[in-house]
Amino acid sequence: MSFSKSIYFSPIETKRFGLRVYRGVLDDISPLKILSVVIKENIDVAIVRIPAGKEGALTRLEETGLPFLVADSLVYYHVDLTRIKPKEPCNKDLEFIEYQHEHNDIVDNLVSKVFADYKNHYFANPLLSLNLIEAYSEWTQGYVTDRARGKWAWLVKRGDRFIGFATCDINKDKCEIVLNGIIPQERRLGVYSDLVNFIQRFSKNIGCSILRTSTQLQNYSVQRIWNREGFVIEGAFHTVHINSLMNASLKEKKVLKLKFTENDVNQYITSSGEMDTIHLRKASLQNNGFECRPAIANLINSIVSKYYVDDFPGNTTVITGYSTKFIKPIYFDRSYNIEISFPFADTKNGIYKSLVKLLDYSGDICLFSYNDLTKKKVS
Repeated sequence: MSFSKSIYFSPIETKRFGLRVYRGVLDDISPLKILSVVIKENIDVAIVRIPAGKEGALTRLEETGLPFLVADSLVYYHVDLTRIKPKEPCNKDLEFIEYQHEHNDIVDNLVSKVFADYKNHYFANPLLSLNLIEAYSEWTQGYVTDRARGKWAWLVKRGDRFIGFATCDINKDKCEIVLNGIIPQERRLGVYSDLVNFIQRFSKNIGCSILRTSTQLQNYSVQRIWNREGFVIEGAFHTVHINSLMNASLKEKKVLKLKFTENDVNQYITSSGEMDTIHLRKASLQNNGFECRPAIANLINSIVSKYYVDDFPGNTTVITGYSTKFIKPIYFDRSYNIEISFPFADTKNGIYKSLVKLLDYSGDICLFSYNDLTKKKVS
């Protein structure tokens, strides 16, 4: 599988968040390949998982110049169904009812109770405003029983009350518990163990040899139950969000035209007091285009700063932090476009994030810069 195919477009999350979201599992961190895919696919947020034990590789993400955060750690467990005999239920009055579309309202109600206080990796990312209950309801309904697609799901009923549910994905001889839970009032009564044993028995009876499941590392209570029911840990992954924001903008992107001349850069250095003249060797610049990177980056920043103050967000706006990544050489006497976007705005508190791209004649990115902006209130 090629690297680009290991990170794939996520239409559900893209629709949910209004951002261009991709997902994937990476065996290792290749900064150049990640940066290439993010730019090519115009990705706003890449949600990637890397195996635990490769934490050192996470620091290599710094080389991409892209903002990122470690959002959570996920642990996987499995049980060999050929080596166990599922236990009989402790709660003899439970019913396990196959989940069909007519149960959607019941499932919505269960999800609202089961996941009321649950936090996952989305909550670690300030860019992702999320109604978790709505998201989990949508996710659960995607696993309504459909034997042709290997989707199986059950509702747990005690008397006239529905108290829990489980969804599973079955592929050949492997079954995975995807989403499951018991309402708070019925916890610590052995109901969850009965649900797990029911799924063990069912999947074993239809020919599965392995049953898998996963959860966040800090979800200790269910892990203790899995251990009691014969599950063993098989691996763990770290979830990383790369907040590249290459496509998103809350207002129309602004494009400014620019042509660098040696005189422009010299004048900027003179007026700004930067001690950068040693880098202005025109012959070297024509050869590799990188000799005056510090001056050019700051010159672009000065142009963009003027736009921030004069146009948007407006007067009293200041840059409180920025980072710049060069990708391609930049040359004198060539035309470039500066594209300014605003993927995040907290107008109430006067906080904005802006992405600046310097584009060459073919539209390729030569550099990008993430700017943190604050618009001070005028008293």
